[in-house]
Amino acid sequence: MKFKYGFFGFLLIFALIISSCSGKKTSNIENSAEQNTPQENTAKVNDDDLWFAAAGGEVRVTIATDEILSRLNDYFDVTEEYAPYSQNIVFTAGAELHDFRYIEIELDFEHEPVRIIERSVMGYLNMSPEDALVVSWTDAGTMPRAGISFIDENNQRRYFAIIANHADPEEGGTAPILLAEYPGVSNTEVNVYVRQATPEILSKYSSYSEFIDNNTGAYEKLVFTANNAVKDFWYIEIGHNDEPFFLTFESVLYSCELLPELPFVVTLTELSRIPQRGISYIDENNSRRFFYISEDGMVNNVYHLSGFQPH
Repeated sequence: MKFKYGFFGFLLIFALIISSCSGKKTSNIENSAEQNTPQENTAKVNDDDLWFAAAGGEVRVTIATDEILSRLNDYFDVTEEYAPYSQNIVFTAGAELHDFRYIEIELDFEHEPVRIIERSVMGYLNMSPEDALVVSWTDAGTMPRAGISFIDENNQRRYFAIIANHADPEEGGTAPILLAEYPGVSNTEVNVYVRQATPEILSKYSSYSEFIDNNTGAYEKLVFTANNAVKDFWYIEIGHNDEPFFLTFESVLYSCELLPELPFVVTLTELSRIPQRGISYIDENNSRRFFYISEDGMVNNVYHLSGFQPH
């Protein structure tokens, strides 16, 4: 990125923050290429000035203090325990928001108007007024690196950059975080995630595919979710060769459709140190990819997907 765009970006973000301090409610904008300027909505949703509201009050965000979290009935936690220089923030919704994503972003200043490019999805939830999403966030200064997106009631995907509010409290209120809306470009990259399938997580989906691999003795129950529709998703058996060591693809144990709103749940025997189970799917480049499932060696009930090339 050339320096002239970085400087323009600083001026744009600075002007955006100043405009948000005026206390005037701006109209919502459609997610289209005709948008000319980023917009914010500073509607109050309650008397707590720590919250910032956007999109007509449908989305609210603040720092996830113990006091704030104690007011919530339940929340979905996707914080990173070892994320450096980060703090936890919490989002709530005043309406049903489909495909709500916490995303890594890049502001594209070479495009007119300036737009958000979605680089990756760091958290996902079908958000309702009863839900909350807690995430790890790092203040990136004048160049936001994180944001949110969701599909609104008009079936339009909307994008917001997350910006720290450094304005004087007497001029800009005490809300520590602002949400700035831009037109956006969705990432077509396919990402699949795995986590422990707790009742709280499964209750957030109206339906899911399920396969019982083995539920005798000690077993795990995992849920696989995706940021985009996944082509030809497989749950697979993995073998290995000892000398030299390499992993092999043995067989397809189960295949199903994997969508953002339709996860896959599997019950399986407790994972061993040598991978025996994994997944495979066709990515956005029409290439088949293979991953083995492993459990974190330091944190209980945390799981990972690691890519491999079967022999």
